[in-house]
Amino acid sequence: MQAYPNGPAEGHTLTSNAAAALIAKVSAKLERRVLEALTVKPMTNSELAEHLKHAPSGVQPRTSELRAKDMVFDTGRRRQNRWGNNEIVWALVP
Repeated sequence: MQAYPNGPAEGHTLTSNAAAALIAKVSAKLERRVLEALTVKPMTNSELAEHLKHAPSGVQPRTSELRAKDMVFDTGRRRQNRWGNNEIVWALVP
């Protein structure tokens, strides 16, 4: 498995490491889908999850990885999610 940010971050427990190994199989594809979605417009993690019809828990780590690779950036804007919490609005690095 590739090291973060080119692969999922490994944790400190066997279950975390097992989850990282499992998601490594799909994370590259999901990263590509996140990048494609952001060509439409800047979005929050919740908006990306809804747009991609994927769990937010799978989308958020992909935006963190893409930020670490300098492929997306925090626009400085925030939007509220359905729980009333503010979320970062992500955009593609030009």
